[in-house]
Amino acid sequence: MKAPASNFPAPGDVLFAYGTLQRGGCYHHLLERAGADFVGEAQTRQPYPLILDRYPCLLDLPEKGFPVTGELFRIPDHATWEVLDRLEDHPREYRRRQEVVRTTEAEITAWVYFFLDSSLQGTPVRRFRPA
Repeated sequence: MKAPASNFPAPGDVLFAYGTLQRGGCYHHLLERAGADFVGEAQTRQPYPLILDRYPCLLDLPEKGFPVTGELFRIPDHATWEVLDRLEDHPREYRRRQEVVRTTEAEITAWVYFFLDSSLQGTPVRRFRPA
């Protein structure tokens, strides 16, 4: 497991996608167009509330929900991270930071977008599956 190096991801760093960036999600085309590699499924080591509102929102409230299941993608370049930051309105609506996630083989550090409004109400779910 690598230690967090900076506040901006490097080319080749891994994204943990739990919402509309997952395969089948309405924004997955951004990852496909960029040539991001699907790494596999993973789950957050720490429980968090994943709330389904207008779109999936992962709240930065450790121990308040469930380990969340999502997908890992290796992002090829800085330009793609910039596109993702604009999509997620980082750092105003979502904040991107590193988090340890578990695959079936190992624990790794991935970048995760957390929704900033922790007052959002709803029943936490373990996973969002795009239609």
